Amino acid sequence: MPENLKNIVHYLDEILKPEKKEGLVVKKQKNIEKVALALNLNKKIIKQAQEKCADLLIIFNPRVRSKYLKNLKISAYVSETPITESNELKIEQTLADKLGIRVKGSFEGGYYGTSNLETIEDFKARMHKSLGIKPKVKKKKKKIGKVAVLHNFDAEWLKKAKEMGCDTVLGGRNPHIFPKAKGVNLISGEPKIIDACSIIKLGETLEKKFKIKFFFIT
Repeated sequence: MPENLKNIVHYLDEILKPEKKEGLVVKKQKNIEKVALALNLNKKIIKQAQEKCADLLIIFNPRVRSKYLKNLKISAYVSETPITESNELKIEQTLADKLGIRVKGSFEGGYYGTSNLETIEDFKARMHKSLGIKPKVKKKKKKIGKVAVLHNFDAEWLKKAKEMGCDTVLGGRNPHIFPKAKGVNLISGEPKIIDACSIIKLGETLEKKFKIKFFFIT
């Protein structure tokens, strides 16, 4: 059953707190059955969203070009707000579930846990299947034991993860961190792993709350 666009926008405004130029920027369909989510807006994403019959496109990007918005035939909501700041979505647990990580605790830069996957190859395959991401990997150890997930790849947080006994570290794309990753497996994703997972989590939340369908465009 379709959901009124106004109700979905009200919910998004509550959890994302958009600035003046954000929020609902294109209003077309008023009754929403299917939502597309993306980290960017370009011709390819617009084509996919419209081919898959999305009624609403939600974009998380601070630099959306107005020329693309003008040509949209569906409603569009834009947010510059980092979705990971939303307390309602519980991003870290969602990412852990999707990647087979049993969370044991957290620290300033992220959190850590154990994995039900045995090798880096297993991890790469699951990331590709669950998040649509083909990660870049620096492999140092054959098997995975203790895993850290960092909000961003930062040298100090990487050091902290190693001190805590993590043999594998996940994070966003940062080529400068690879030379510093000595003695640990390093997995880097593009788009950022946590961003992709958080968007998928938002889609799942909308699907459950409003009984609508969603898909993530990578």
